[in-house]
Amino acid sequence: MYPVLVATCDHRAGEGALAWHVQLRAGMKQRLGLAGVWLILCACGEPPATLAGEPVGDALPGDSDSAVPARDLFEVLEPALVAGCAGCHEEAPAPFLALPDRYASAVGWPGVIAETAEASILLTYPRNGTGHTGTNLDAADLAETVLPDLRAWLAAEVEERAKPHPTIGPVDVQMGFNGWPLDGLADGLEGSYLTFDATEIGATLLKITSLEVHVAPGSDVHVVHPLFGVVDAAGAMEPDPMDSLSEVDERLDAGEASELPPGVVVLTHWAAGSRLSLGFEVIEPLQ
Repeated sequence: MYPVLVATCDHRAGEGALAWHVQLRAGMKQRLGLAGVWLILCACGEPPATLAGEPVGDALPGDSDSAVPARDLFEVLEPALVAGCAGCHEEAPAPFLALPDRYASAVGWPGVIAETAEASILLTYPRNGTGHTGTNLDAADLAETVLPDLRAWLAAEVEERAKPHPTIGPVDVQMGFNGWPLDGLADGLEGSYLTFDATEIGATLLKITSLEVHVAPGSDVHVVHPLFGVVDAAGAMEPDPMDSLSEVDERLDAGEASELPPGVVVLTHWAAGSRLSLGFEVIEPLQ
């Protein structure tokens, strides 16, 4: 049984590129939109002592120039959120802090990550005057402590999603062997290729096997979290529902062919005339 984990994907296929906005981790992934916001946050009575007092981290609101990853900022904030909200929000009806991965649950919950940090439901709903009956994060003892860290984390999430990820495609697929050059994804990848075999399974599935990266001589290559998507004739994209390559974080040797584990991907929503795209969280040459 896979641990069910909530994730947000906003993939839009364009001519020759996709905007990949991915927060995916291990196990079964579920795509959610940002509609249907009905979150009832922190209906837990008075804030516990651990939620008040000194700031829980050093991050500053609006610090968009910081190189600190959004997940790290969440981990700074997480103890305060758990102390104040997990009692009601690890489980239904609004488990935005569900285990086993609170971060993935939070970023995947409808409305938590919005177009701007200030539009997040975490900043618009648990506030005085909204009718929220639990802990309000703009309370006097929290406004100068927890709230800045919350804003910093949300701002970092918005910024990370605004950065385009290296993407191939959409590309026509040949049944059998396929070879895609990687040189357009980053400087230093000239002469490197991705290869795989494609096989249709019935009318709606595409099986990809022998998935390898052939790295040109000169520099090793770092590859993190590739994600295939099926692009239909109208340009709509459906990502790999199992996010089969989510655990890939590999240093590939220069001048060698390396398989990307698990080496097999089965894509749904396949139909005659479909094409494929492939996005990477990271693909970069290493010196």
